[in-house]
Amino acid sequence: WSTPGGTNRQIKAFATLDGRALVVGGGFGSAGGIDAAAVVEHDPATGFWTPYGSGIGWGARGVRQVEALAQSPSAGLWVGGTFTVAGGVPSCGLALWRGTTGRTP
Repeated sequence: WSTPGGTNRQIKAFATLDGRALVVGGGFGSAGGIDAAAVVEHDPATGFWTPYGSGIGWGARGVRQVEALAQSPSAGLWVGGTFTVAGGVPSCGLALWRGTTGRTP
């Protein structure tokens, strides 16, 4: 067993990318000691955490939470949850990440 370091709040979802990295989502603002607005990638080979751009913005009633992650090799990383902004783009709780550039469907 090994632990990659923690988040400052609960993790709600995770997905693997290309069988190498782990993406985690939740209601946190930091992971492994770096700022990470609710979604972050962990590389087990290096031990580094990498935020996804500007991450997820606050949603209704002051909630910012990623509740689902799904990786699609042809599309990117789908992110679902309670938020109104993803990567600086208005969203209704669903966003698609391609690399570190977010867009909403």
